[in-house]
Amino acid sequence: MVLEEINGRAYGNNKYLSLMDTELEIESGAILLKNRKMTRVEAIAKLKEAKELLEIDMMSKQEFDELKKNLAPITNN
Repeated sequence: MVLEEINGRAYGNNKYLSLMDTELEIESGAILLKNRKMTRVEAIAKLKEAKELLEIDMMSKQEFDELKKNLAPITNN
């Protein structure tokens, strides 16, 4: 596995992890996969954060409703 910066460039000399280390880091959340699906817990946390933003007028009701609609398939499982 080659680690890359967010902008897509590799860190200095390419860094490698063993498969065992990689699995542990993914499970702990230290490594995020680009195409992984959001978990139910993550979707609920995102909705809670959005609700707080809505309450302090940092997000519109329309934006909140759209997010809620998009996350519904994940949160309702």
